[in-house]
Amino acid sequence: MWPAAGDSVVVPLRGLVVPDRVDTTIDALDDAPTGPVRIVVTDGIVTDLSAPTIDPETVAGRAMTGLIHADDEATLAALLTKRDGVIRSIRIGAPDGVQSQLELTTESDDGRRVVLTGWDVTSHARRQHVLEQLALHDSLTGLVNRAFFGERLHDELRRRRRTNENLAVLYADMDGFKKVNDTWGHRAGDLLLAALAARLRGCVRPGDVLARLGGDEFGVCCPDIADADAALAVAHRLVEEATAPVNLGGAMVRVSISVGVAMADDEDVTDYGGRLLARADLAMYAAKNGGKERVALAPYPAAAN
Repeated sequence: MWPAAGDSVVVPLRGLVVPDRVDTTIDALDDAPTGPVRIVVTDGIVTDLSAPTIDPETVAGRAMTGLIHADDEATLAALLTKRDGVIRSIRIGAPDGVQSQLELTTESDDGRRVVLTGWDVTSHARRQHVLEQLALHDSLTGLVNRAFFGERLHDELRRRRRTNENLAVLYADMDGFKKVNDTWGHRAGDLLLAALAARLRGCVRPGDVLARLGGDEFGVCCPDIADADAALAVAHRLVEEATAPVNLGGAMVRVSISVGVAMADDEDVTDYGGRLLARADLAMYAAKNGGKERVALAPYPAAAN
């Protein structure tokens, strides 16, 4: 048994497996085949289709409008009615849920029968999607990262200016995390962070955004929250959940977190939430100075309910 990490408090992994290294290289993707596409649509029905990522038997005889992504309806209408040489991108979903990305142009149109030709770019689209996800998510915990959190906070502050709804930010920091790394190594620290993140997910409300801000720091954006008491209730749930034993390879390690809470006020301009996040950060340090494993509320005007 490993000893407890000083004044930090314990969290069972419950089968959680964290790889030694998260492979975030684009070469790790399962590449989809690529190649030319030809689709024949007669009276709106797919009568012939050839595409590397689509099984023709799954779409033959089906209405073209029932196969495409809902956001691409206008694009499909243009393809079926305009022979202008413009290359247009649409997404087609097969019954098995797999979605293909195609870039098409109208080759011929005799009124009833339209022939669409182009290229299957599914592989490129999937790569682009993964790159976007990697840019906005933390590879260790799977949570969104500081960049995504800042964008979302920026959007919520703009929305608050229109609706005057309450908005809260929580800033959480682990107590004694450095001692965990120093005593058992960074691998144990990574396992601990991943386990804690998995637990914290269950503490926030639907619509809240939980992020790993960096190191052992986490943030929660709570839009449309009733009042400061409701935000404090979320914070106390985070603290309570963190103070459960964590099993790291048979060793029970105790960790805790301190949480600062800040309610948005009229001075929190849409600077990606920098001021609001800083106020929550200061409140978090007040919680730590008050004895750790605590929650502290940043001062705010009486008008902010």
